[in-house]
Amino acid sequence: MSNTSYTSISCKERDAHLLDPRTGRPAGIWKPYSSLTDMGGEFGAPTMDITWGFMQMRVRDVRWLSWELGDKDIAPCEHYFWIETEAQDD
Repeated sequence: MSNTSYTSISCKERDAHLLDPRTGRPAGIWKPYSSLTDMGGEFGAPTMDITWGFMQMRVRDVRWLSWELGDKDIAPCEHYFWIETEAQDD
């Protein structure tokens, strides 16, 4: 069982963890770890939720999309960072 504690981070901090500065895209060491995309809003507001993983590190991106194609997001993006660690047995 893992012990996880996450921290909310800024867009700039997210980019520093995740992006390759040469390309502006996620660096090759980071891979999609989990995702949920609900573009049509079937389960609430349209959402893109992607967690990136590298070893025990995770970066989670959440976007709250507009109901109308091309409009601005309906809420600010959210980013989180954490390192998964193994829980200690007592």
